[in-house]
Amino acid sequence: MVPKKKRKKAKKNKNGGITPRNRKFIDIFIQIGNATEAYVRAGYSKNKAGRNANRLLKNDVILAEVEKRREEITKQANICAQDVINEYAKMAFLKSSDVFSYDKTTIILDNGVEIVKGVALLKPHNELSIAADASIASIKETAQGGLEIKLYDKQKALDSLGKYFGISTEADVD
Repeated sequence: MVPKKKRKKAKKNKNGGITPRNRKFIDIFIQIGNATEAYVRAGYSKNKAGRNANRLLKNDVILAEVEKRREEITKQANICAQDVINEYAKMAFLKSSDVFSYDKTTIILDNGVEIVKGVALLKPHNELSIAADASIASIKETAQGGLEIKLYDKQKALDSLGKYFGISTEADVD
């Protein structure tokens, strides 16, 4: 009869089963939100980092610590899920007319020909709604003296809301 191999008992430490390297992984993961990157930065091997990081996050002790830390951060920041949903809703349901006014301008060419052209004008800041103001990602002046206005991604906001509420945003394919 072949003797059974003895299993090594997992060492329990005073940190509730979380090793110093696990703690470093949790700290980095909380900061950057990328488990694979946090796994490598915490000093673990790059080999199979994605799989191993995912396995760490499935560990009940580590998962509980991550959730505890997230709750602490949420309390300190004084935010809740409703705040996040409200911000996504501002971006998702914004209409261009909330940010821009539309007008026509006449351009006179060198040869005297007049062209009437539609233009979009950024509304003055004091006329922007809270939702419109929150939806502007950036404004910069172009080389031609105009403005380049970038709004946050409406589709991404809709997808995030759909995911939160369990609404499929993918087209159903038969």
